Amino acid sequence: MLQELLEVHAACEREAPAVFMEHSFKEDKQDFQRNLVEIIKNKKDDFLMQNEETSIKYCQTKLDQLSKTLIKSISAGNFSVPGGHELYRKAKEIIEKEYYQVPMKGVKANEFLQRFLQSQMALEKSCRQIKPSLMGRSK
Repeated sequence: MLQELLEVHAACEREAPAVFMEHSFKEDKQDFQRNLVEIIKNKKDDFLMQNEETSIKYCQTKLDQLSKTLIKSISAGNFSVPGGHELYRKAKEIIEKEYYQVPMKGVKANEFLQRFLQSQMALEKSCRQIKPSLMGRSK
């Protein structure tokens, strides 16, 4: 009995859209349907755009908060010492780990983290170069 009911239900689900279209849209050109599809597409696009913008703002705020200590350390010259590259690398890894723990970053989370890491590449390179130049001076 249950199986028969499920089969009838499945048949109704397959037939329902055709019956709906036949009785709901009496126009041959289907202008209303095309218009409806366009409206739904525009709403979806707007939602996706808003979702991305929200994600970008949220990720930027979180990375700014997480990297505040790193920026202060850079300004104070804490990485401009022998071994500074290793200190910098560890501080950056901590930020990365903490960023992964932040909930609800949205669709732009990974892209934004990659941008941040790329923005730090020049600084990391200069930290790597400090070590040999400082050691050369101390000899």
